[in-house]
Amino acid sequence: MTFEPSKEGNRLVDLITELEGVSRDDFEDRFVSPCLLQVPVEGAFEELAGGDKQTAAFAKGNAASTMHMSLKDLEGLKRSRNVDQALVHFMPDQEVVVVGRSPDGDLVLSATGVSRRHAEFRRSLGNWLLVDLESHNGTFINGNKLEPGHPTAVLDKQNLWFGSYRALFLYPEQIFNLVTNLRKKARSQQ
Repeated sequence: MTFEPSKEGNRLVDLITELEGVSRDDFEDRFVSPCLLQVPVEGAFEELAGGDKQTAAFAKGNAASTMHMSLKDLEGLKRSRNVDQALVHFMPDQEVVVVGRSPDGDLVLSATGVSRRHAEFRRSLGNWLLVDLESHNGTFINGNKLEPGHPTAVLDKQNLWFGSYRALFLYPEQIFNLVTNLRKKARSQQ
């Protein structure tokens, strides 16, 4: 596998072609740590805005309305400019991963309201904890603001916010499934 993750993130649509022919086992051997699937703002994923209040608010960029968005919702999306904007940040295989705007961080999140050293992920006994590093605009898990300096457990498929940057926290098998399903969807539409 020649794919190299970037700490600034990789476009989700690029992963569809770059990981063509890669087996699940090879992917999961290479990527052992979770990743962040960025959910773009400003009308992103308009395909979800099907008429109910929650999805309509999501399409308008209301971060709180994304709390119930699931990976299943993303799997059925048509390729669009909104999917083109989605980024995947692969976390490096290390015990502490610092996220923020700073190019010196482990993951660089380029979004309004993200502090230079916004938060950090800590691996502890096979689990992941998220710690807000006294960021200006806060760190949230499923809409709940974290107390700065207090580690909080993060689970697969949870929604995270770092300022205006929002993402799904996904384990490698979930991102592999998503990329595989999007590839199948793209082929069926050709």
